Amino acid sequence: MANEKIKEIIKQIFKEKIEIEIFDEASFDTDLISLGLNSLTFIKLLVSIETRFDIEFEEEFLDFNYLSNLNQLVDYIAKNASF
Repeated sequence: MANEKIKEIIKQIFKEKIEIEIFDEASFDTDLISLGLNSLTFIKLLVSIETRFDIEFEEEFLDFNYLSNLNQLVDYIAKNASF
């Protein structure tokens, strides 16, 4: 799956599950905390991604320090999801 398709799905998850709209490409480089996420919404996001892409995040990635922006999430999904 191309990164652009992953980004569209991430936007949809943000809108439906986190209730935050991602409008532009620049948002994918923005720190997740600056986008309005906190520890609870971050875990909610990861669970939604795990469900949608049938992946499981390794324990060390359950931290803002490892996945601090959406592009890092997209890269993780692209590497770990079996499409």
